[in-house]
Amino acid sequence: MVPRIVHLAPGRQWRGGERQVWLLASALRDQGVDQTVITDRNGRLARELAEAGVPTRAVSWRAALSPAAAIAAVLEARRRPALLHAHDPHAVIIAGVVARLLRLPFVATRRVDLPLRRSGFWARADRIIAISEAVRATLLGSGIEPSRVAVVPSGVDLSRIRPAGPATAPARLVNIGALTPEKNHRLLLATAARLAPRYPDLRWTIAGQGPLEGDLVREAKRLGVGHAVAFRSEFTDPAEVLAGATALVSCSTSEGLGTAILEAMAAGVPVVAVAVGGIPELLAGGAGLLVPQGDPEALAPAIETLLCDETSRQGVIVKAMETVQGYRIGRMASQVLDVYRSVADER
Repeated sequence: MVPRIVHLAPGRQWRGGERQVWLLASALRDQGVDQTVITDRNGRLARELAEAGVPTRAVSWRAALSPAAAIAAVLEARRRPALLHAHDPHAVIIAGVVARLLRLPFVATRRVDLPLRRSGFWARADRIIAISEAVRATLLGSGIEPSRVAVVPSGVDLSRIRPAGPATAPARLVNIGALTPEKNHRLLLATAARLAPRYPDLRWTIAGQGPLEGDLVREAKRLGVGHAVAFRSEFTDPAEVLAGATALVSCSTSEGLGTAILEAMAAGVPVVAVAVGGIPELLAGGAGLLVPQGDPEALAPAIETLLCDETSRQGVIVKAMETVQGYRIGRMASQVLDVYRSVADER
């Protein structure tokens, strides 16, 4: 039996993790799971969940550790027996306190391949869902017991993905992600400058929001590629950015798995990525082009392969479309349900 699920997800931003909460809750709704999502009333996640018909308890979640979210979790859990599912580090603290207070089981999802600074309530979770083997390895390295970690990769709703269509001319490379240090956009801009003499018509789109936007705009101008790089902070869906793209380029120094990469694979846009975190798990076997971390000059030749070799480009697209079938959102939801059941059985 699957107990009632109370999700905790701040939802103040709209990034890959928030999209995964929305996709998971929507898929669990389709499978008849009794659930409620506690989230910030002013966030996009609350709006998307409401439109999807997922029961939501919207609260004021301005601070990281929201008292309103904690109270809502207690009230929801007292309605009838429940399992708490925390979807980010701040939610883990709230879920851990409420679970201990009410003697409830709780599950946490870990989306980044960074060591835990403090095990804290992570170590008290009945189960931690790691979105990749790379994330699992960092959890084990942080002292979490192997029996407490379950690997459930992020999912993609293939029914919602629109094919990106043929690449437009001139060629356009895209990057989708928050404008934060770990996404390493400076390497992207340096690569744009390296390729510019040979491909003067090449265009780049950097899609995302974040504190580094001003710095990156100035860096693009300093490198002489300001005219070739478009920064796009507003978009409803990654499909808008991927439409007509020649390739998606990922330069991250840390990545749990990479939801933008999954979206690109499903849309038929080939991927070039630095081999960090869980990305090699996605792109293994030719589903994308991987370049070694720590070799900034390796990115440009890999991009050139997709620009100049149509046979290689199409081969990557075909393999990626095959691979992404294993990351369907329905499969992810079923695996998460198995985690819930295993925790309930132990209780």
